[in-house]
Amino acid sequence: MDKAANWHPMALATSYLDQASNLIVHPNILHHAAALVRKHAQEATITIRRRLVLELLANPAVDERTADLRGLLQLDKRDYHRRRILQQHSHARAIAELRVASELEEGKRLAQFSQIVHMRFADAPVMSSDDFFAALNLFPSPNRIREAVTYYLRSFVPNLIHLCVAWESEFADAWRERAAQYLRVLELYLLETDSLHDANTHRALLAAYGATRCAAYESQLHWEWLLEHGQPLGQRTVQYAFTAARDVDALRRIWAETRAAQTTMKAYPPNILSPTEGQYAHHLLRFGEVAEAKEIHAGKDPDETMWAFNAHEALAGGEWAYPRVTGGSKQVFFARKNIKRAMMLASPEIGMDFEALIFWLGPLSPAFETLRGTRNPQKPPERNPAQPESVMAPPSKVE
Repeated sequence: MDKAANWHPMALATSYLDQASNLIVHPNILHHAAALVRKHAQEATITIRRRLVLELLANPAVDERTADLRGLLQLDKRDYHRRRILQQHSHARAIAELRVASELEEGKRLAQFSQIVHMRFADAPVMSSDDFFAALNLFPSPNRIREAVTYYLRSFVPNLIHLCVAWESEFADAWRERAAQYLRVLELYLLETDSLHDANTHRALLAAYGATRCAAYESQLHWEWLLEHGQPLGQRTVQYAFTAARDVDALRRIWAETRAAQTTMKAYPPNILSPTEGQYAHHLLRFGEVAEAKEIHAGKDPDETMWAFNAHEALAGGEWAYPRVTGGSKQVFFARKNIKRAMMLASPEIGMDFEALIFWLGPLSPAFETLRGTRNPQKPPERNPAQPESVMAPPSKVE
């Protein structure tokens, strides 16, 4: 606290915001960030205000969320419709409010919709397909409909990763199953409207289905479509395919198909570990194939990704320790930072499992750049803090 007292209020608010968005603390810290921004409103930039609003919208576990959102949105006095829309307590009500704003031109309505899909509630951590279709008639232009589909699909990965933390995990599997159902309904619509010919849509469906952890068949279909249509495979696409694999045989098949296909990935010398090789090794660890994962790493530089081997061992009952790194000072720095981050994220206080860890600390993570920042890592939490109380409600029964 003494150090915090010497910080500029907006620097401190930004620090709180970064910690919450990186999932290394409970999101109640956002309440303190919001209090600082409201108290020092003249010094708060539009960027920090709007980023804080979006983070609050993504975290139903914040105790004072409604009041904090109201206070922050009132600072944007000129944006009446945004204030009304983002203060709603469900996706359906937010979309209804967007419909009322009939004077907004289509592009601005779409911009508001792009924020609504990232609103999360205890009884709706991801927007339902019913709510999505209710919004589609707001966009008469075919191009705008395609953009709305893209926004919706891209919301699944960041929205579902939150289910991996302790305060949202109680009904996580049920919500992942429900999310997969939403995607199947959306995919049927895309087929019926002859809208499933675009490679980017298949990539987005691959990523979204993979985030559910329960749709291996659907993920495989979209991966195979990309292969069959000769689409160049980028690093992100391949790594989403790794994430979608539900068994080691599927993972090995994806790896073999990747190596045989045309890719847009940067070529690396034989003695350099590529990011894709590192992620493949991490997913081998996910399925318990430690020896095979070590073969991928053997003799290659950099080895800063070796943190995952220690994390895998620690989560299986071993001890946390710094990985042995033979590279330069930069590799040692990131290897140590990653193991400290992994210790925090895997602690009972946060509760991430190994699959979530390798995603959240990997290059696909929305927090990848900020987690790799140059500031000194925060001290890991104690090993046995109290288990946070879950805030999530179970999905309603489908009639």
